[in-house]
Amino acid sequence: MTAATYQYVDLPDASVVTARALLTARENIGDTVAARAMMCIHGGAGFGKTLAVNTCLWSSWACRTSPPRYCA
Repeated sequence: MTAATYQYVDLPDASVVTARALLTARENIGDTVAARAMMCIHGGAGFGKTLAVNTCLWSSWACRTSPPRYCA
């Protein structure tokens, strides 16, 4: 399962746009995983929090062999 499928946006020719917020989330998640810590991503409904977390986790080395098993 990819992040696009999980988020029901698996439209033909669709892709995730690497916006500043996604890059920031990727950096923060990477730092958090490296520190073996916990973090909170918060914001209003529909701002892409779940998509950002799942996209970052899916692309990380830990999730390449199996689907992510995390809830955002």
